[in-house]
Amino acid sequence: LPAAAADGAAAATLTPDVVHAGTAWIRRARAAAGLSTEDYAVVVEGTTPADDPEAARGVTEAWRAAGATWWIEADWSVPADDVRAYAEQRLAAGPPR
Repeated sequence: LPAAAADGAAAATLTPDVVHAGTAWIRRARAAAGLSTEDYAVVVEGTTPADDPEAARGVTEAWRAAGATWWIEADWSVPADDVRAYAEQRLAAGPPR
């Protein structure tokens, strides 16, 4: 996340605790409006180690427990010339299960 929001306010760092608080608020607000959260998706992106499935599961499990329903593997620090190799490495590693 950026260091500051467009209006100059400090931006919060997205953590599993922040997602947990947000998903709890969404569940309460939707329940109060008579709406379900059954088909509600919460998407989080980040990076996991391709060479350590157990560590990768640890990363994604924290987000799942917080209420995230989708994980997008995205490393925005990969140089443009290396994106294909990075993507191929991640695809070969498979999803962190």
